[in-house]
Amino acid sequence: DSKSMSESKCVKLAFDSLCLVSKTLTQLESGGLSIVKFGETVKEVHPFGEQFSGEAGAKAFQWFGFQETKTDIRRLVAESIKIFERSSVFASGDQWRLQIVISDGVCEDHETVQRLVRRARENKIMIVFVIIDGINSSESIMDMSQVKYVTDQNGNMQLKIDKYLDTFPFEFYVVVHDISELPEMLSVILRQYFADLASS
Repeated sequence: DSKSMSESKCVKLAFDSLCLVSKTLTQLESGGLSIVKFGETVKEVHPFGEQFSGEAGAKAFQWFGFQETKTDIRRLVAESIKIFERSSVFASGDQWRLQIVISDGVCEDHETVQRLVRRARENKIMIVFVIIDGINSSESIMDMSQVKYVTDQNGNMQLKIDKYLDTFPFEFYVVVHDISELPEMLSVILRQYFADLASS
């Protein structure tokens, strides 16, 4: 629900993606569905246990304003774990749960987020990050870099430039430019995840 989504012209694609994912999961009768909006704050706008429908989706969408000035991915992951834990839909601790995050992918403090993602996995929550890459933006997330200072073996500070996605804290992510790409990309990444799960 952050301002950066509207500034990079991602709102329509994000809503289209949310509709597609919600409809697919409902048709597959995959269990409970929850929708959460996030930016600086996190709010569950469609709770687990409530039937999802076109009317429920429209009601959930009314909560989005895309005006929040910060995107706190740490808070999102931490709050999501709590939402899954509170839900009676998941009474059995043996079930794997799926969280699909739809965002422009820009987040801070990758190390802390990585620790939270590991904690989610320990709690049998699989997180797939759908990065909506800016439609009319001058810069693609694929081209973004981040700069940081690291200490070398002599104790001197060195400037280090990494590709942004090289340190992205989510193991399972897809970059989407067009809604038509989403079903195939999600199916590829979910197959990869379940193959990884089966072999571990």
